[in-house]
Amino acid sequence: MQNQDAADDAASGDEAEAQQPKGNGVQTPTGGAPPKKKKKKRTRKIGHTKPSGWEEYCVDGPLPLSVVQEELELYSPKKPFIARIELCIQRYKAKRKWDTLRLQMFTNYLTLGGVSSGQKQFSGGLDPKKIDEMDAEDIAAITATEFINVGQAGGDDDEWDVDFELVARGFLSYKVPHVMGISKEKELMTAVNIVRNFLNYVIAHNVAPEYEANIRAALKICDLAEQELVLCLNLTTRLPGTFNTACSTIYQGHYQNLGDEDMSWMPEEERHRSIFFTREEATSLVETALKKRGTPEQQALGVGRKVVKRHFLSVQVIEVYNPPSEWVQDKDADKTLPENKYYQKTQTLGWIKVKPWVPEDPYVIPEELPLDQLDEITIWLEKTVVQWCFVGMKMATKIHWFEDGLVFMDDVTGLYTSFYLPLENPKEDEGDDDEFA
Repeated sequence: MQNQDAADDAASGDEAEAQQPKGNGVQTPTGGAPPKKKKKKRTRKIGHTKPSGWEEYCVDGPLPLSVVQEELELYSPKKPFIARIELCIQRYKAKRKWDTLRLQMFTNYLTLGGVSSGQKQFSGGLDPKKIDEMDAEDIAAITATEFINVGQAGGDDDEWDVDFELVARGFLSYKVPHVMGISKEKELMTAVNIVRNFLNYVIAHNVAPEYEANIRAALKICDLAEQELVLCLNLTTRLPGTFNTACSTIYQGHYQNLGDEDMSWMPEEERHRSIFFTREEATSLVETALKKRGTPEQQALGVGRKVVKRHFLSVQVIEVYNPPSEWVQDKDADKTLPENKYYQKTQTLGWIKVKPWVPEDPYVIPEELPLDQLDEITIWLEKTVVQWCFVGMKMATKIHWFEDGLVFMDDVTGLYTSFYLPLENPKEDEGDDDEFA
């Protein structure tokens, strides 16, 4: 027993010693406030953020049975298309995270398709007293900020022309690059992905099964836009090419007198970057191009040739010849331009064939060009330029014809995709305004 009591006393002594403050700590008097504990910094847990809905290859996962049954009722084919698409837009917007640029692009896309944004007129707003008596569809209809003006649309689905492909063409080929002025590749791809993402949502949720074929045609436009918008963007800084710029400098074209004869002010290593040529440089380039690329008749005229006509034309590319990277010494091989201090790398000349083209107007029957204006035109371009060209591409440019049929182009004022369509926003119905005039 004595041994056991001694062991207990030793244990009690150890506990008392453990409770004593260590180092220079100050013991709190009896009845005083306990010492303040230092707050631990909360470490932020790094985990997966909630998806925004814009990720590449993002698709909606399998829907719960309750949601499927709800959407079967909401998007019933018995309901007018206008009611279904308005509800679809509202639910789609709620499922995505929107930044300023995406919201602006999507709003412009909807507006081009005849969908207005803002508070719906004559809806009376949402009455809190009646909200318990409404179902989800009624609430959505009242709170919707995107709607189709029935008076503008004609009132009936039969009178309302639904064309997803037409709107996709007008938005991606005209509205985005030429009206909104989007000129960066990343932003162009954002516009394409917004349209594709929305159309896939419409198909996945079976909103408009009667227009599925038309929606899939619009998705093909998105695939084309993804490629062609980038090609056109790269061509804007490369056209009309070195050979055409040199011809324009000599033969009273757009680039005449734009090259400074005295470039001593420019550092030697930067002179080759200038897109302009002096007359001497331009003459040297054209002479060598004719010698290497021209026919015997074209070589005989040399640089003393004359321009016989000039016209601004809208043309469409019908054939592209992209020469091989390395020039092979062969009678049928493509020829090259010289290499000098203004022309760092030897540029193999290829060509494009174009024909006159009348821009399509969605509201007007297309005109037919006279037969004498349907001749094909061959335009020489360097490999670094022609590699970005594609069949179907449209452009507005000034073309100059020499007496032997050789041509050059300059002053390119527009580059367009193969599906280009200048579609404007629907105009508001002015009939009601006339009644109150």
